[in-house]
Parts: sequence; C-alpha cells; structure tokens
Amino acid sequence: MPRVRNEQNVRAGGLEARVSGTAMRTAAFTAAAEGAVALRHLKH
Repeated sequence: MPRVRNEQNVRAGGLEARVSGTAMRTAAFTAAAEGAVALRHLKH
C-alpha cells in the first residue's frame, strides 16, 4: 500500500511541475507581449 501511495505522490508531483512550467511559460509570453506593446507605444 505505501508503494501505491508513493507512486501517486510522484505522479502528482510530475503533474504539478508540468502545470507550473506551463504557467511560467505563459507568464513569460505575457510579459514579452506586454513589453512589445510598451515598446511600440514608446516608438510612436
């Protein structure tokens, strides 16, 4: 039984890492898009 619980924990940890990685990528993309918009406003 402990082994099954451990496997579930590992699987949940992997899912958390994948979700946080996606969130970081999304945040970086959002920041880049906002930066591009700000630069465009500064140029005009």
